[in-house]
Amino acid sequence: MTSVLLTKKSQLPVWNYLAEILKKDDLSIKMMTDPDEFYSYVEAHQYNEIDFTLVDMSAIQLDSFNPYSLFLDEGILVPVVVYNDPFPQRDQMAFYWALKNEEYFNPIFTAEKLLPYSKIWRRLQDLLNSPEINPYISCICREKEFSPSANSFDPQNLFKTEKSGCLKEKLFFYLYDRLNKAVTVMELCNYLWGSDDSKNRRHLFTCIHDLRNFLQEKNADFVKIVRDSKENYLMSLNFSE
Repeated sequence: MTSVLLTKKSQLPVWNYLAEILKKDDLSIKMMTDPDEFYSYVEAHQYNEIDFTLVDMSAIQLDSFNPYSLFLDEGILVPVVVYNDPFPQRDQMAFYWALKNEEYFNPIFTAEKLLPYSKIWRRLQDLLNSPEINPYISCICREKEFSPSANSFDPQNLFKTEKSGCLKEKLFFYLYDRLNKAVTVMELCNYLWGSDDSKNRRHLFTCIHDLRNFLQEKNADFVKIVRDSKENYLMSLNFSE
């Protein structure tokens, strides 16, 4: 499948990351940040070249540029997914995207005709709501419970009940000492195990996953560990979520 995305420039890094993941689901995404260029491109390439469009709600003014109405008025017959519309419940996003297209484009797009998109839309729904990605998606970032003590965060307290020098602790403090700086996979593997090979890289992926879960269990999910490129990890603190 092929999709065309309209988003803000500030959202491109996270969408570059998402696009790499979605390639494995056979979805190719062309990204654009200019609304006029986006609409012109979709109009010119709609026939058998674009399966559906993705629109960032924060990149347009819906009162002036409602993509559903605009597509309909211009005869652009391509489904529209306003992927970060905050209205639907998190587990109902894919259903809501289909419903909006049925409402606007009926009888062109019916539930039956939109069925081929259901699998990839549910996959996108799951990715947008994942703890790793959701904090970086505009309009639908999950609300966090306010904690006035969050800014007094002491990382040493996290590991009080853990075995001293455990792998999670070593990994955490190596990244914490380099807060907001990209650290390469090779550097992390060499630090933790003394060598960088495919086995240790797989082990690192598991360790990162375990550390994220550990931070959530400790109510320290304001500590973010993201893979900002194929070869880099980065830790940051976000108390405002």
